[in-house]
Amino acid sequence: MLAQVATQSPASLFTPILIGGLIAFGIYRRVRGSFGRQPIRTKRMTVRVALFGLVALLILSSGLQDIRLAEGGFGGLVVGAALGILGLRLTRFELGTGGQDCYIPNPWIGAALTALLLGRLAWRFLVLAPMFGGAALHP
Repeated sequence: MLAQVATQSPASLFTPILIGGLIAFGIYRRVRGSFGRQPIRTKRMTVRVALFGLVALLILSSGLQDIRLAEGGFGGLVVGAALGILGLRLTRFELGTGGQDCYIPNPWIGAALTALLLGRLAWRFLVLAPMFGGAALHP
């Protein structure tokens, strides 16, 4: 395995390192946004809700082709809405320093969502590893 790594060109090693760094940065941002005091940015939140709503509609439109896709999408919307309402009820809102409104998300929900994200990433990597030359992982 080390011989394979040594024979690869530095350019072919750049892409996995870059992608790994971007994934690590995304996870860091997710964790940072799930814990501690966060400023309320209404314009950014409005844009995100609109963008995610549009993406959800586009994904759900694919459910018109297969009923199983529609069922999964609807189930995800119901569970996501319930989790959102629970998270909103458990979030504390405060007037921060300098008169800026802040919120403190519930750390248990943040930890659970971060663990879910990491578990999904690990599962994807395990499933896709054979396609990218990681077939040696499965004897």
